[in-house]
Amino acid sequence: MRAFKVNSWLVFLFFFITCLNQKANAQPLGKLIESTLDYNSPFTIRVFGTEDGVPQHQISSMIRNKHGLLIIGTANGLVEFNGQSFSDINPTDESRKMLCGDLYIDEKTNILYGLDLKSRLYIISPYTKELFKDENQIAKMHHDSLIFITKKNEFRIAKIGSTKSRLISKISPQKTILGCGIADDTPFYSNLEGSFFLIKGKWVKLTNEIFSKSKKNQYTGQYYLLGVSSLTSFENGKLKIESFQENTADYLFTDIAFSPAGETFVSSHQGLFYRNKKHSLFESLNSNIPTKLILSLEYNTDENFLFAGTTNKGLFQIKEKSCISFFDESVLKESSLSSIVKNEQDELLISGTFSSIFALKNYSLSKYINFHTDFSTLATINGEIWAGTWGSGAFVIRNHQIIRQIKDPFYGAPILAMFQDRKKRIWIGSEDGLAVGTNEKSLKQIAKKQKIGLVICIYQLKNGDILVGGENGFYIFSEDLQLKNQIGIRNGLSGKEVRSFHEKEDGTFYIGTYGGGLYYWDNKKLLSINRMKNCLLDNDIFTLAPDKKGNLYISSNHGLYVINEKKMEDFIQHKINFLIPFRVGHDDGILNTEFNGGFQNNYFTPDNKHFYFPSIQGLVVCFLEIPKYRKLKPFLKEILVNDKIQKLSNHVFSRTTHTINLKFNCPNFTNFYNLYYQYKLVGPDLKEMWSVPTKKGEISFRMLPPGEYTVYMRGIDGFNDQNPREISYSFKIEKHIYETLWFRLVAFGLVFLLIFLLTYKRIQISKDQELKESEHKNTMFELKLKAIQAKMNPHFIFNCLNNIQYLIVMGKQEEAEFALSDFSGLLRKFLQQSDHSFITLRDEVELLKSYISVERFRFEEGLNVEVKIPENLLHLKIPTLLIQPTVENAIVHGLTHKKGDKKLIIKGYKENDSIILKIEDNGIGRQEAKRINTYRANHISHGWNMVLDKINLLKAKYQYSVIFEIIDKPDNSGTIVIFKIPLVLEEMLEN
Repeated sequence: MRAFKVNSWLVFLFFFITCLNQKANAQPLGKLIESTLDYNSPFTIRVFGTEDGVPQHQISSMIRNKHGLLIIGTANGLVEFNGQSFSDINPTDESRKMLCGDLYIDEKTNILYGLDLKSRLYIISPYTKELFKDENQIAKMHHDSLIFITKKNEFRIAKIGSTKSRLISKISPQKTILGCGIADDTPFYSNLEGSFFLIKGKWVKLTNEIFSKSKKNQYTGQYYLLGVSSLTSFENGKLKIESFQENTADYLFTDIAFSPAGETFVSSHQGLFYRNKKHSLFESLNSNIPTKLILSLEYNTDENFLFAGTTNKGLFQIKEKSCISFFDESVLKESSLSSIVKNEQDELLISGTFSSIFALKNYSLSKYINFHTDFSTLATINGEIWAGTWGSGAFVIRNHQIIRQIKDPFYGAPILAMFQDRKKRIWIGSEDGLAVGTNEKSLKQIAKKQKIGLVICIYQLKNGDILVGGENGFYIFSEDLQLKNQIGIRNGLSGKEVRSFHEKEDGTFYIGTYGGGLYYWDNKKLLSINRMKNCLLDNDIFTLAPDKKGNLYISSNHGLYVINEKKMEDFIQHKINFLIPFRVGHDDGILNTEFNGGFQNNYFTPDNKHFYFPSIQGLVVCFLEIPKYRKLKPFLKEILVNDKIQKLSNHVFSRTTHTINLKFNCPNFTNFYNLYYQYKLVGPDLKEMWSVPTKKGEISFRMLPPGEYTVYMRGIDGFNDQNPREISYSFKIEKHIYETLWFRLVAFGLVFLLIFLLTYKRIQISKDQELKESEHKNTMFELKLKAIQAKMNPHFIFNCLNNIQYLIVMGKQEEAEFALSDFSGLLRKFLQQSDHSFITLRDEVELLKSYISVERFRFEEGLNVEVKIPENLLHLKIPTLLIQPTVENAIVHGLTHKKGDKKLIIKGYKENDSIILKIEDNGIGRQEAKRINTYRANHISHGWNMVLDKINLLKAKYQYSVIFEIIDKPDNSGTIVIFKIPLVLEEMLEN
């Protein structure tokens, strides 16, 4: 018998190894196996094959990495799976040849190790390398260690990644070792004779069973040993064989996995087995599994489902149902159900929109009445079942029988809502409006003037107000039937119809609409929640069903959603900037995700924990438990710059960068959490704002200008985490050389220097031109001064010669000789001074005295001249030939024609920075002289005009202003000329 068992095991082992090398047809892309949606199956199964990116359908091992990604070992290499796609890990020819039975990841170094079926240990990623080159009889991974038995029959242990090992014990020489491991800190090995355990330093045989490996339940600490045909628990040195509902004598167990909820899964080449904490026996899950050849298991604790790797069908995702769909086509005839209520016999009654009324009992649907019509809605009124129809009024049903029909007031019109309020009044809503009465005979239409139109739902608030929703928004009636308010399109309510209400504790309420999403009414104004930024609620809201834990269940055309009310309040108050519901769909057990919602009583809950929803394909029962909060772990996966993959450490990109693509992930394997991705880019002149949530973690930036940037990335889901975990990636786009600051500074400096040189050159040219013009002007001034002085010389000489001529004519020979002698001396002094623009006052006085001595010879009567200039002023300089022509003018025009005493006074004194010279005569005055000169032919006063010209030239050349004043003494008794002459500056003398 024992020999038969061993031979059987070897056959199965051969079969197992053969299976590893088989290839089989793949399932459709990520296909949900619809047969698992049958209400008898506790799980749903989704299959991933080569069409989805699995390199080969033989999956021998699985492990989760630090990011939560699933690492899968196949017969054609290893891949990682993030829930949306598969990607290669180190896709080299060498790594593709390895079929790993065990995997281990060192989270510190991120090195992936693999143990192949020949007990050889490899580094698989980031490069491929064999570590232990010595051949061993067998090896197994145990946590972070490698356990192996050498050909020298040594049982050794080594840290994975290390080449050093520690001897645990030697074993007796054996021909074939079939298994080894450590269970509850006790080493063991198996051979053809059975399994031996190291107890108190000795190897002790505890069983004939052959164990291939051990595994620890991380939640309970219990160790399990996988045998050829049994599963055995091991604790305190004792073995306990676990029980199965079926005979496992011919099975080959391959792997075991555990869930936090106390579930245990066992795989084998005969399928998958399951046990929860309430049962002692393992049950088979093979009825809906497309293959029984299952090699490896990995439980996803974050999302509560099981991964199963098969030999020939790829990867299975096995999820426990949170919903069950009841649909018996032979009973229902058609699929659509509309309204559900509970009768006094605790039966659940559901109306079929095209057939009859059905009852759910003992997990099966059956006809409740033998009557066929098009029922629309159900309600429990006065202990009876009222059933509305699509045009035949309403029927009252009791004990499986129709006891009466109600035709008024809406016979012929579809009735979609029936309701009984707290005062036991009956409300009926139809396509033609609303009727209320205390009984069926007193039903009368109300609010006819408002033309309410189609009524779909009726709801009573805690304050007694009645809400009536339909195609024209909703109406609020007081408990005494007075219309208090109408809320519709004028208030901003869009959508086809109002289909549901839910009141909050504070008396405000939510409104669910078909096509317009969710609204909130705070008794003052209407708020569209769906129109708020980053609201991801469905636009079709049929049901608002609250549970005991503060969640709202929302049925729609696209599935069942669950949203936490507190999170919704936070979103309305802008405490969070996104609102995402959980999504319950096919993977959770819903046969058809399109629900019915245009009817009263479109859900039922006995305990606000279990919910029943009519759908277009049977009845959906939801017993969802919102899972424990999980913190999403986004990570940056890939960077492409100009379509080329970059290292994650590269942060500086050239100016020629036109496209930057980032791919980031949050591992997510089910639709329930409703994962979305967001990012924001922070950089020069950018507004910090999160992007619109999307389902893909891919970002593309095009033609970014130079600068330093940081991209923040995060995942958000139905938990609506107020502070989701963010990752960031910073990078820099370099500038062209001409865009850099130093280049601009240098360029600016060069331009500035060029401008400076050009300006300097122009200034120099201008200065040279000005100098030339100045020299030219000075030359012109000098020439003009010399010309004036040249004019003065002959004028002076002419007047002196006239005087000498006069003496000769008058026969005064002696006086003429003396005058001629004085004239020659005067002429010599005059010629010496005339080349200078300025002379000292002393030289000017001496010149005047010489001139006056010549002029005295003309006067028969005496000429009295007084010069009163202080000695301390005589060294000061004044313009040349400025005083003499004035004195000459006074003598010739003022004193010559005067009878009697002729007096001329020349005074000088200093006033501030000026010399004041005063020439006063007692002549005939300017008016009389002008009259006399009028009768003289061709008379021109050259002397005074030349003085004026000289004053103007001095001002133009030196900005030297000589101020003069001519004062006519009263009664033509003489003239006073006053000169105010500024002190002469040294630079004027130099010029």
